[in-house]
Amino acid sequence: MKYSLVIPAYKEEGRVTDTAARLTGALTPRWGEDYEILFVSDGSPDGTWDEIRALTDPHVVPLGYPDNRGKGHAVRYGMLRARGEFCVFCDCDLAYGIEAVVELFSRLASGEPVCVASRRIHPEGYVGYSRFRRFLSGGYYRMLRLLTGIRASDSQSGLKGFSAEAARRIFSLCSVDGFAFDLEVLMLADRMGFPVSEMPAKIEQNSDSSIRLRDVFRMTRDVLRIKKRIKKLTPADLSKAPADPGTVPSAPAAPSADPPAPD
Repeated sequence: MKYSLVIPAYKEEGRVTDTAARLTGALTPRWGEDYEILFVSDGSPDGTWDEIRALTDPHVVPLGYPDNRGKGHAVRYGMLRARGEFCVFCDCDLAYGIEAVVELFSRLASGEPVCVASRRIHPEGYVGYSRFRRFLSGGYYRMLRLLTGIRASDSQSGLKGFSAEAARRIFSLCSVDGFAFDLEVLMLADRMGFPVSEMPAKIEQNSDSSIRLRDVFRMTRDVLRIKKRIKKLTPADLSKAPADPGTVPSAPAAPSADPPAPD
């Protein structure tokens, strides 16, 4: 297996089937049987898991667990079970487009161990954003770079790729389940000595998400905790052999066809 694409899914009922069809329609002519798409249902309370299980294309690997744990946990869950030489994760809405996913895999195959798709280095990366929103976004990322020391211009990018070795070594040491996991991944990559490259990318499906003050405070708190934990890791921790996908820790059972309603 050469290519593994991990897609975390939470409350994606009505989107999973279309995403799978778009991906297999574009990737099978290119790669034949040499790829897999791992959909990970992050304890979705809707019909996401049923939709994933109903997919019949042999390239699709259905994964899931009953409780909502967060995007970081879902990505880690999929990455540690990916069998490909090159592993990429993206969101279920394919916000960056399929061609960006393919280009990212190509960058990995050319020898880049970790690569991040960045809007900030694409000339059209922020088309449609107001000047004020671009200003806030730029300040937010500058703050994150100061806190973490990482040089990636778009650390929160939803499209990142890894060699198999980098993916298994990095994600086996990750512990953050929430949105700060992106920073934890890049900070671990830096600590382990994996060069992090970037490729220009723009979002084709722009969401209405925005940066709130409470998110800034929460991210700052999480980053300080991550830095403290990573600093304590020993050289033996950082250099241990990557886990084989067939020997990852056992996981909770996947959701039943009718998961219990949330409280």
